[in-house]
Amino acid sequence: MNVKSTPQKQLPDVDYEKYQTSFHGNRSNWWSRPLDSIAGRHGLDLSSPERSTSGRNVVLLAGDWVVKLVPPFWGRMWERECVALQHVHGRLSARTPVFQAAGSIGSWSYLVMERIDGISLGWRGELGSPTDRLELAVQQGRLAREISRLPAVEALRWDWSGVLEEDRRDMVAGLADTSPPLSASAEDYVAEAGDLSSGNTLLHGDLASINLLKGDRGDLALIDWSDASVGPADHEFISPFMHQFRGDPQGLEGFWTGFGDVEDPTSLRHRIMARSIVKYATLMAGYLDDLPGSVPVSWPEAAERFTLIP
Repeated sequence: MNVKSTPQKQLPDVDYEKYQTSFHGNRSNWWSRPLDSIAGRHGLDLSSPERSTSGRNVVLLAGDWVVKLVPPFWGRMWERECVALQHVHGRLSARTPVFQAAGSIGSWSYLVMERIDGISLGWRGELGSPTDRLELAVQQGRLAREISRLPAVEALRWDWSGVLEEDRRDMVAGLADTSPPLSASAEDYVAEAGDLSSGNTLLHGDLASINLLKGDRGDLALIDWSDASVGPADHEFISPFMHQFRGDPQGLEGFWTGFGDVEDPTSLRHRIMARSIVKYATLMAGYLDDLPGSVPVSWPEAAERFTLIP
């Protein structure tokens, strides 16, 4: 990996609050000096940059390139994206950004990728006709299967036990807006799902339409690999199922058509729902309300309606 560093400290140490107020939320061109440094270091033309309006990192679009400026507390995510981009390139049915360079400026990190033209499909895959959205769902399912079949990479292994333990500490409080029967039974339902931390599957980690671009010819590109990891296979389903397909039987049918058959659908349904409860506890009440018809009265009913595994 082409990684370079410099003793020149052009970006200061920041905590999350300072980053949000002074850097991510600052729409001035404070990033011009770091960008000039990156351009000179790697011999790239990064002139006439535009700041992207989306993303948790500071993302700059400059000609043929995309530059991510990553604050120090997300350095591990930067490392994962650098590794994942190089690992998956040319191995999927969707295009992926081509890794060009990476390095550090002070305590910050940066990543340079080739820019992919296309239109973002948005949080719910809103673009296009119902037929277009069905085809998108089929392609997403196919991508999930393709990614899962690529070799695992040791550098992408993740502390799933620690992450899940931290999320579970806040789970019950996060479910405060769900119905009493659901909030009261959540801990037992999650515990009954068994071990949610073990697995050796390559994961994109956020395989929802927000990270898909549609090209002029209808081809797809899959971007933002900062959540890539190696871990439990069922983790790949929770972002598209909760963020994108909730209440969309046609989309879920398309996804499973693309993905193919699964072993033990009952167990998988339980694990997907349990993992979603832990990860998205504060969002769950709204997601349950989005389901067509009445709000589910139990977690097994919610699992059936959120996943629709054939």
